[in-house]
Amino acid sequence: MITAKGRMKFQTRIGEYQKSRADRLRGQADLIYRKGVFYLVAIVDAPEQSEYDPVGTLGVDLGIINIATDSDGDVFSGKRVEIVRKKYNQRRRTLQRIGTKNSTNVEKNVR
Repeated sequence: MITAKGRMKFQTRIGEYQKSRADRLRGQADLIYRKGVFYLVAIVDAPEQSEYDPVGTLGVDLGIINIATDSDGDVFSGKRVEIVRKKYNQRRRTLQRIGTKNSTNVEKNVR
């Protein structure tokens, strides 16, 4: 850093991630001093695609007969869900016909 008193040299600490990106440094860098600490803000060229970008996509179609069908062709049937729905629907119907106070309380818990 060049100052009115001449050139100054500072010790630096650079993390492993920053060291691995040193080959991408381009153009200017700014030296910022905040609360007694110097920070070097450098401009780097980043590649368009990251190794963490998704490779493919998965679409899901929600339906009535089949609960879900994904874009890979896997079909997820709603057969078991429908069996449970019918079971609890029948149970509510039976409890409503009984009509006692206790059956009404049970019916509220079934929902």
